[in-house]
Amino acid sequence: MDLVLIRAITWFCSILQMMLVVTAVLSWFAGTSEFMRGLYQMGTQLTSPLVDPIRKILYKNGHAQMGLDWAPMIAFLLIRVFQVLATRLITNVF
Repeated sequence: MDLVLIRAITWFCSILQMMLVVTAVLSWFAGTSEFMRGLYQMGTQLTSPLVDPIRKILYKNGHAQMGLDWAPMIAFLLIRVFQVLATRLITNVF
C-alpha cells in the first residue's frame, strides 16, 4: 500500500514539475508560430493555479520582475519539498 502511494505521489509531482519546465521553455518560443503559441497557452492554463499565488506573493507591492519570473522556479521547489515530506510521512506512518 505504502509503495503504491509513494509512487503515485512521485508520479504526480514529476508531472507537475515537467509541466512547469515545458511551459517555461515554451514561453521562449511562443511568438514563433500559432502552434507554439497554442501549446504555451495550454501550458499556462495548466500551471497557473500553481504559479499565480506565488506571483501574487512575490510581486504584491508592484515591484518589477527585472526580466525573470521566479514563480515557476519557486513552485518547482515547493513541489519537490511536498514530495519529500509526503513520502517520508508515508514511510513513517505505514
